Amino acid sequence: MQCPIRGGRRRHEAADHVGDAPGEGERGAIVEIRRNHLDADRQPVGGAPDRRHGDREIDAADQGIPPEQVIGSSIKTKFELRDGAPVLVRLPEINFIDDKAGKPVGIQMHIGRRPIAAFGNSDGDLQMLQWTAAGKGARFCLYVHHTDAKREFAYDRKSSIGRLDKGLDEAQAKGWTLVDMKKDWKQVFPIQ
Repeated sequence: MQCPIRGGRRRHEAADHVGDAPGEGERGAIVEIRRNHLDADRQPVGGAPDRRHGDREIDAADQGIPPEQVIGSSIKTKFELRDGAPVLVRLPEINFIDDKAGKPVGIQMHIGRRPIAAFGNSDGDLQMLQWTAAGKGARFCLYVHHTDAKREFAYDRKSSIGRLDKGLDEAQAKGWTLVDMKKDWKQVFPIQ
């Protein structure tokens, strides 16, 4: 199934004015999209590859999401009794990485259902958008294409970090919304 908004680039009011939304870069616009366009009975969930065990509060503050709803990479943890007291012990093992195929796995593990909307900015988000788009009913998938090296940071098909290559092809083929940061946003950061 395709995501419902099709037709290449689409200018969104959230891209014109970040307003008083918290955070930086695309996060402010995504917070505004969540606030204005998702059903009130759906809980927003955020994620970042390295945010499960360290910066959940930072991610939550940036995106307006409670820390317990931030999904990120995790380290295995076990329960032990030490001197008769229960403790949780972090093990020197990775539980899962919230990147690429790990994103939909983490979403399913933490919220137990397929999202109705997903936002990405690199090939590391492709499987999450594919998982979202494959659900029944209306779905919304959006890629933010970081093309504005002057106001933020640009990366594309051949970038060494933040590569967006396969995701661009799939977004165009499936009719997902593709936002070009340089062309579509008047403002990138809230303080511009």
